Amino acid sequence: MVRAPIKPQRGGMLVAAICTLVVIGLMVFASYAMNESQRKLALDTAVEPQLDRIEAALAAFVAVHRRLPCPAQAGTPGRESTAAGACSPGNQQNGLLPWLDLGIPRSDTIDPWLRPISYRVSPAMASSVLNLMNMSWCDSAGDKTTSTGASMACTSSCTGNACMHPSNFLYGKGLQVQDASAAWLNQASPTWNGVAATIPAATGAAYVLVSHGPNGVGEGFNGIGVALTGATIFTDTARSATFDDVLRHPTISTVLSRASLGDRTPH
Repeated sequence: MVRAPIKPQRGGMLVAAICTLVVIGLMVFASYAMNESQRKLALDTAVEPQLDRIEAALAAFVAVHRRLPCPAQAGTPGRESTAAGACSPGNQQNGLLPWLDLGIPRSDTIDPWLRPISYRVSPAMASSVLNLMNMSWCDSAGDKTTSTGASMACTSSCTGNACMHPSNFLYGKGLQVQDASAAWLNQASPTWNGVAATIPAATGAAYVLVSHGPNGVGEGFNGIGVALTGATIFTDTARSATFDDVLRHPTISTVLSRASLGDRTPH
């Protein structure tokens, strides 16, 4: 049997139909890729104002209590854990924000990728005995001395050069943060020759907040379940394919300024 040849018109219509389907497929793929890109951008953008709200709440807490809150633990959801040793480094492996004590909704402590934001704080700066988050009686007119340490506090019974200098108060306090090249972003105890007049300005972080990003994996000491020690150095660097954490780590001076508890004007 001799088959009838395919008419040119029919073949042309078939090619046109195939081309149309290919174009539609490409349009659908492009639309999906664009929507996915916009979704990722929206999540990346959403975390910053969220961290702003948390930091404002922490500054308000400091203004009232003259200290930072201890992290919340699994057994004290939403509340700072005030049990003996609760603020110790070993108990901060999974420290969370005490949202009830901070007066913020729990949703503010869950990042856009639906994971809890980690909260780490130097135990001394959360002590209800030392109440160290207060530099209002430190004075830059005060004499620098060789006395420093994590428990050094400003005293209210001083005038002029008898007051503690802010450099003495800040040296040895706070948490430490570096960038990817090991350059210091926050340094609690900068190199010092021990001479009072040359005591450097320390930049230890009052606390560290960590959103663990899209992959949810902490890089280095930013990790969940990693013990906080005196040698802990957090990492904060430009986000990339291998680092997607989002951190906040303000200096102690910055937080005290927000809480209106910074050092006095020289007099």
